[in-house]
Amino acid sequence: MGYESRLYIVNECNTSNYAQVIAVFNCAKMGYSNGWRELFNSPLESEMYAEDGNTLIEKDKYGERVKSADFPTVIEWLEKEVLTNEQRRLKPLLALLKGFDLSQWAEGEMRIVHFGY
Repeated sequence: MGYESRLYIVNECNTSNYAQVIAVFNCAKMGYSNGWRELFNSPLESEMYAEDGNTLIEKDKYGERVKSADFPTVIEWLEKEVLTNEQRRLKPLLALLKGFDLSQWAEGEMRIVHFGY
């Protein structure tokens, strides 16, 4: 068993302390020394709930506080990584993130939250 990553695409509401989950993507094992986990370095300040709608997510399954990254940072990393890494989930993840038109969301609201499990 290894460290696995799940990403939550969230819309942080400006008028409340709530992060609405828009999408969830299971990445499986993403590696230890490739810079993946370092992408997510901003603590999530808003409340985010698991798929059941009742469980507040503050820490991941390893006891680490969940952290987030912005879209451009993760997309840039993925675009480089897909050139050499054949992990089959990378291209669909990249396509998902590129599919979001961030201009349709208020500036700074959309975040990518990392959850280790």
